[in-house]
Amino acid sequence: MAGMDGLNSRGYSNQDYGVYRTRSEKYSNQYIEDDPRRPAAGGKRGKVGYQKESTENSGESDKYAGFGIGITGLLAENIISHPFIILRRQCQVHVESSRYHTNPLTLIPVVLHLNRWQGTAALFKGVGSSLTIKGLNLGIEDCISKFTPWPKEIDKHSSMKMIGQHILLKAVSTALVTPFYSASLVETVQSDICCEKPGVLDVFKEGFIRLISWSDPKRGRMLPVWVLIPPQVIYGVAHYIIKFITERLWLQVMKASHREYQKLKGAVSRDPDQSLPGLAHYQTQASSMVGHLVADTLLFPLETVLHRLHLQGTRSIIDNLDTGREVIPILTRYEGVFDCFATVVREEGFRGLFKGYGGVMLQYTLHFLVIKFSSQIIYQIFKVLSSNNLNLPDIKSDIIGGGVTAGSVGVGGPLTGNASPGRLTPPQVATPTSNQYSPKLAPGQIEGSIPENSEVYGSRSSLRDSNYSATTSPRRNYDSMQHQSAQYFGSSRKNWKSMETL
Repeated sequence: MAGMDGLNSRGYSNQDYGVYRTRSEKYSNQYIEDDPRRPAAGGKRGKVGYQKESTENSGESDKYAGFGIGITGLLAENIISHPFIILRRQCQVHVESSRYHTNPLTLIPVVLHLNRWQGTAALFKGVGSSLTIKGLNLGIEDCISKFTPWPKEIDKHSSMKMIGQHILLKAVSTALVTPFYSASLVETVQSDICCEKPGVLDVFKEGFIRLISWSDPKRGRMLPVWVLIPPQVIYGVAHYIIKFITERLWLQVMKASHREYQKLKGAVSRDPDQSLPGLAHYQTQASSMVGHLVADTLLFPLETVLHRLHLQGTRSIIDNLDTGREVIPILTRYEGVFDCFATVVREEGFRGLFKGYGGVMLQYTLHFLVIKFSSQIIYQIFKVLSSNNLNLPDIKSDIIGGGVTAGSVGVGGPLTGNASPGRLTPPQVATPTSNQYSPKLAPGQIEGSIPENSEVYGSRSSLRDSNYSATTSPRRNYDSMQHQSAQYFGSSRKNWKSMETL
């Protein structure tokens, strides 16, 4: 509200007027509480109020965007990736295969043949038992953490004792789930052509049978549980540690790279996680995916050995992934982990330990594409919604676009009617004609005439960002319009109002 000649009604000069507006002890007593004309801290125009409202809106947007990205990540990890888990497991346990499928391109024709001969359901067999095992593992961890001092979660502030107890919790839960994991593995690799589809509770039935027969399974070449639990615990704990460390490191790398990207653009936000809706959740999902990928890659040979030991003696018949049109039985005779490892290297070569690694590459490629595109789609949706919420009324659009001329505001306009001194007559809406308006003003001219009072309005760009209200406090809008019209059309009349008259 700068631009007055001389002194205002309270005796302050033009230079001190902006300072007068910004001192809360000066104008706090000039308005009653909840007066819409009061430039309170929570208002649209005030710098502090604009930041507060923006923070609240961004918090809501980030919450809903994070929820959408989280749901998409869960679907990608547990449902969309399941067909590739099946392919890699069938390759791992296929002893006599001639194609190792370490390249993801060789698996694409096999997938097409399986889908043609057995249908899409063949790629999602055992998905129910896999989700059951994950839920059972989480439930066991929760129960143990409630009855023991072992923490379920750790962070950078945890002591070494708490970290050790947390790892012990993971080891115990993995050991208890091992028999049921064996039953779930059989359901995911056996072919649907010559095997009956398992029931919902068959994973618990087979798991309990294998757990009860601890030392003597009485199933031919099937190994007892006590032989499988130690290597399975080692694999589970090592996988968790590698994933945890890689996930934390990659998360810091992503945050640092995003900060550098903001510096290149010249706009670094105070809270990088809130700069985009759902950014923190996307970074969490991406870092978790990278952690799983690194852990699966480093421990892939051990996983191959364990899957062959779990499946030995179960009389399973799997799909022949050399062609995708046949089925073959699994007939092995391993004595333990070291015997299986030595036999694979001797008979199939070192590459035999990486059979089916192409499925891992396809799995995480699709996983990354899903969370990447879903986050971009969600961000674009919230961007459109936020832009729609910030649409300005027609009166302000006319001001910014240059539609306000002498015929509508200023000399001879509605604001200079026969009103008494100190009062303004609201403008009348009239239907424009072709000869009523003068040529429009350039958009930059209006913005250049706005006084740069950062304490009151924030910046010149606040005219575009704020909600221009025509009902809550019209006098302030009318005053600014008359000031602009007087500047551009040579009006000598000044109808500025002081804080006291408002």
